[in-house]
Amino acid sequence: MMAAKTLTRLICLLALGVNLTLNTATAQVGVSLELTNGQRLEVTAKDANRNDHAVVLFTPSFGDTTRTNPYGVEAIAVRDGKDPARYRVTRLTSVWECEKEQNGLRNCGNAEIPKDGLVLSATGDKRQALLSHLQPGQTFRLNESWFENTSFPLSVINPTVENNPAGRGYPGYRASNQLIVYDARYGSPRTETNEFGFEVTVEDGVVVAHEGSDSLIPKRNGYVISGHGRARNWLIAHAPLGAHIQLDPETKQLTSVVDLKTYVYQLEKRFQETERHLPRRTKRDMKQALKKIEQLQRRGGVEEATQLAVNSLESLNRTIWETSPVFPQNTIRGAWHRPVEKTGAEIGRTLDMLQRAGLNTVFLETFFHGYTIFPSQTFAQYGLTQQNPKFAGVDLLQLWLDEAAQRDMKIHVWFQDFYVGNRAFDPPGPILSKYPQWTNVQYSALEKAGPTPSTLETGGYFLDPANPEARLFLMKLIDEVVTRYPVDGFQLDYIRYPSSFPPDRFSYLKTTWGYTPVARQAFLAQHGVDPAELTPDQTDLWAAWNQFKAEQVNTFVRDASAQIRKARPSVQISAAVFPKPEESLVQKHQDWGTWIDQGWVDFLAPMTLTSAEKVVEADARRLAERSGGKVKVMAGVFGPFNQNSAEHVLLQIGAAKRGGADGVVLFDTAHLSGRMIQALSVSHRQSAEKK
Repeated sequence: MMAAKTLTRLICLLALGVNLTLNTATAQVGVSLELTNGQRLEVTAKDANRNDHAVVLFTPSFGDTTRTNPYGVEAIAVRDGKDPARYRVTRLTSVWECEKEQNGLRNCGNAEIPKDGLVLSATGDKRQALLSHLQPGQTFRLNESWFENTSFPLSVINPTVENNPAGRGYPGYRASNQLIVYDARYGSPRTETNEFGFEVTVEDGVVVAHEGSDSLIPKRNGYVISGHGRARNWLIAHAPLGAHIQLDPETKQLTSVVDLKTYVYQLEKRFQETERHLPRRTKRDMKQALKKIEQLQRRGGVEEATQLAVNSLESLNRTIWETSPVFPQNTIRGAWHRPVEKTGAEIGRTLDMLQRAGLNTVFLETFFHGYTIFPSQTFAQYGLTQQNPKFAGVDLLQLWLDEAAQRDMKIHVWFQDFYVGNRAFDPPGPILSKYPQWTNVQYSALEKAGPTPSTLETGGYFLDPANPEARLFLMKLIDEVVTRYPVDGFQLDYIRYPSSFPPDRFSYLKTTWGYTPVARQAFLAQHGVDPAELTPDQTDLWAAWNQFKAEQVNTFVRDASAQIRKARPSVQISAAVFPKPEESLVQKHQDWGTWIDQGWVDFLAPMTLTSAEKVVEADARRLAERSGGKVKVMAGVFGPFNQNSAEHVLLQIGAAKRGGADGVVLFDTAHLSGRMIQALSVSHRQSAEKK
């Protein structure tokens, strides 16, 4: 009812010529700084999570702090004088200066956002630009515009090894920082990309959908634009729903135009998506608003029409916040979290933020990149660094458990089993540096010495699930966690082999894994053939080789489950899994159906890497039906990571519930914007009040 009254009031005010602007994620897409020397500095994004090579504007709407890492440059500014668009820089931090200080990087990143100001945060090649333009005491003017026309260079249309050699070995043949178009001539119904990019679907020249990865390609009159790195940032900032896309294959230039039609499209689309759930009066007022926008447009009142569209959309979004279905408090409403906090106070602030959002469970990344966040006795026994050096001297896991207990929140260990390092972080990681014989081996790297990273999984290094020594090490580490710490749950992640291409791809064989001396000898003893000599056309033996690998993972899940239940029976055991059973089994040897049937887990968290509501619903339904009530399903929603709108995240949660999920886990806290926190808070509060 409140939403309907608000919308009616907006229509009346605008009819009287009152200039009213609400804070909305869709308004004022073009942001720049006008400096005192007349120069301009373009802002990449506003109130969004900071990516590589970007300048992000953080306002109090985002939250109390920027939640950024230390490896950037941040300028904190407050309003200066009566002009609401004029700001003065009060403080500047840079990673280079912090590295020289006694407390090091602790003084950089995660800046507090002034109540009467903002923070500008830069990464990569944008850092120097911020340093050279802004200094403490300097003033600037913030310019924001609803309309823009901006372009980005196109790398290739329908990539292949031949026309895009840089993409060789990458999913969808998309390499770093590339902007790629996929249309019906690509040869596959989907883009086949991974989750480390961003994609928009264009039909008849208009952006109609946002996805995280592996988007469905329109069969006619459309295409998918996929971006990684700088191209990803550009798409997120400049290709909103309803934007008009101009593609010039000759100049290899892609242009996005945002105008009044963009905002009208967003309003109409959101209204269509939610109309069946809206109160009758809200439906009537929305139709009146759309009619009023059309009248204003005919009279040439573009500014007024745009403002009404933006404000009406915001009012409708608030109604979505209040009416979206939520999961009950007595089930898991959680989020995956990679810890950056180093004190109890910092952890407490993060938990308070999540609790405000109605979340009750944290899936705490406890073992990742080959390090633990606690001082591990197991690591010490194996001659390894006891814990991640950046947390040295702090038992971070215990601090999280203590702070969560004070708030009646639950901590589930998020444990990355067979993934132990990345080429971007001190390759190949601490474990494989000391025990290289434990590494998994890809077919294409049979002749190479030492650990080699996965090209399909952004440089990840993996252990061999068939290696008894590696398995014993992991089992000891798992036992140490559940024996020493009163954790509420234990989630097995990367509980699989590294991903390969699908079997119908010409490079499938080269991208398969498991060709270690230990595994080859074991398979040879069982089947009389070295798997390194097999090819996929040897149907029976190839199937046996794949089954052999799946059994290595199954046995580990069985043993880990038994060990956890014996040490701490109250712990809930779960696994993060890929929801399509054939893809999961064939390309990753992850046989979660057996885990259900054997009762080795209490629940599964299917990871829906894309953003489409229908896919979230289908994934939840697939696992719920396969489970048949034997285990619960906690839907893994990646809307935050994909930088979807707060409203879209709520709609994805609703889709998971319709699909039969028992709860939800959001990926991840680093990508939860202030607006998402606010939307989740309103949604859960309204649900509680209705009860």
